[in-house]
Amino acid sequence: MKALVVADAHLYKTPDGKVWTKTIYGNDFWQRYLEVFDSIDIAARMCESSYEEVKGFLRVDGDNISFKPMPMARGGKEYIKHLPQILKRAREVTKDEVCAIVRLPSIIATFIYPHIVKQKIPHGIEVVANPNETFSNPVIRRILTSQLKKAAQTANGAAYVTQFALQKQYPSYASTHGADNDHFEEYYSSITLSPERIGKPKRYEGKEKFSLVHTSNSISHDEKGHSVVIKVIKALRDKGYDVEVNFIGDGSMRPTFEKMSEDLGIGNYVHFTGWLSSSDEVARVLSENDIFIFPSISEGLPRSVIEAMAVGLPCVASNVGGIPELVTEEYVFDPKDVDGFASAIEKLITHPKLMDEESLRSIQKASEYTTPVLQSRRNAFYSKIRDLANN
Repeated sequence: MKALVVADAHLYKTPDGKVWTKTIYGNDFWQRYLEVFDSIDIAARMCESSYEEVKGFLRVDGDNISFKPMPMARGGKEYIKHLPQILKRAREVTKDEVCAIVRLPSIIATFIYPHIVKQKIPHGIEVVANPNETFSNPVIRRILTSQLKKAAQTANGAAYVTQFALQKQYPSYASTHGADNDHFEEYYSSITLSPERIGKPKRYEGKEKFSLVHTSNSISHDEKGHSVVIKVIKALRDKGYDVEVNFIGDGSMRPTFEKMSEDLGIGNYVHFTGWLSSSDEVARVLSENDIFIFPSISEGLPRSVIEAMAVGLPCVASNVGGIPELVTEEYVFDPKDVDGFASAIEKLITHPKLMDEESLRSIQKASEYTTPVLQSRRNAFYSKIRDLANN
């Protein structure tokens, strides 16, 4: 059986017909759906690209994967410009589809989802973030929040990346009316983490210099808390601690944060790795550091935290989304609480045994999110959607 998967991915097609993406949505990602379905159609934004433009990108296409491209619109003006084409494509996407999985929140999905419902196509939604926190534009935020609340009540199945957090804000039909053969709920992270990626606990006895690390796919805004991290480094160095930070990622605001570091007199202790395309590179860099810091403003259940835990890093992070389901209570803070983050890190680096304990706890927690564990839940969810379509 074939399934339609609607995702907020950016895909790039080269002249040879191959399809690429910058991060996350490589071919490995889509294999999770092919564990249950014979083939999938991916509905996502796509555009034609040169070979140079996709250098270092991840390959998406492969056996049993087809595409139903949507226009590559970014920002309000482009959506308005391409609106007729978007509406036309949205109607065409659901043609000949017998079941669907929609990853929300997604601007593109707002155009496609009504057709799935109207045609009574058996479907499930995968809730990967809270739109009320994720989107800065108040109009978009309101539209996508309303859409997600309705979709959670409309869809046959709802799967959440959190165990509790997103379920409370966007309850499914199964939770409010009771589960049955036509309505069901599940939870699993979006992460792809092989058991081989789980490292060993770190040992910190005798360390005097400490490297913090932070991950963000795109450094094009401050929603992941880059400025807070820089201020934390400043606060700790002012107290005499030998600390530095490595930012994984790249983007338009990197120069802004570099200047901020220089202005604070800590430019030599704030480093940027640039964009790392492969998960192997990210894991390697993470493992070379001592503590993971993540004062993000909005999250579902961040893969970056789990990836850091997998290499044994103690974590301090913001108290948003599903992060409190991952990180020890005493190490979660308001995203802007510079003093809180600095105090927690000071406590850790002055107590090596405590860091050892947190490293072990990180390994144990990450082990709960390996692919075999999560895929069994995904398979159960996808199988229920497939069975509805068969019936």
